[in-house]
Amino acid sequence: MTVGVAVAVPCAVIAELGAKDALRIRASVDTPSQFQVTLPSGQWEIYEQTGTTSGGSIGFFHYSYTSGEPPDISAGNVRVEDSAGTVLPLEARYGGNSVETYSTGSRIYTGVVVFDATRADRYSVVVDSPAPGSVIVARPPLAALAKSWPLIVAAVLGGVSFVFGLILLIIDMDRRRRSSYAALAYGPSGRGTPPAWPPGYQYPRQWVPPPGVTPWVPPSGEGQPPPDRTPE
Repeated sequence: MTVGVAVAVPCAVIAELGAKDALRIRASVDTPSQFQVTLPSGQWEIYEQTGTTSGGSIGFFHYSYTSGEPPDISAGNVRVEDSAGTVLPLEARYGGNSVETYSTGSRIYTGVVVFDATRADRYSVVVDSPAPGSVIVARPPLAALAKSWPLIVAAVLGGVSFVFGLILLIIDMDRRRRSSYAALAYGPSGRGTPPAWPPGYQYPRQWVPPPGVTPWVPPSGEGQPPPDRTPE
């Protein structure tokens, strides 16, 4: 149990902090524009604002309303270069079967372009959007989780170890309780003399003849006792 807690708690805390840092927005700009952003290595995604969420409440009744439209930025509207001037290949993200969204506050963003940063560097990004809008740069959710995957596995294994240790502790406590009861009843070894039966209780049960009837007693050394005549 101690080992499980010592492994699970730190790994879970570090994994959570790492996931929050990985999902952090690295840049937020209005478009069309050209900007620079410092990024660690790995996969990154450019999201376009496509909607907003609004709501309110009337008494105990809460409501929300989401408005939005499809993104109008494609890979042809984006250009990403590293500090050496190398243009990075882009992959279109938005499609009928692949849609990733990022919500922050009341704004809803939809992923439009994905690129791989080969190294930690300062990248130049050009977004020539057909209409004024807003974009952010952040990691895709799966890429963010991949950064913390080993810690997540360690935290899960630590939690399983804690539960397994707790089960063994409960079983051991139950065994000790049963052993203490046996020691009180039959002695420390558990094989002592059983407790005496209550006064007036005959064990094993014997037939008692009614008044005026003399029980048959075989002569000494002769014959066998008659069959059991215990009344039903």
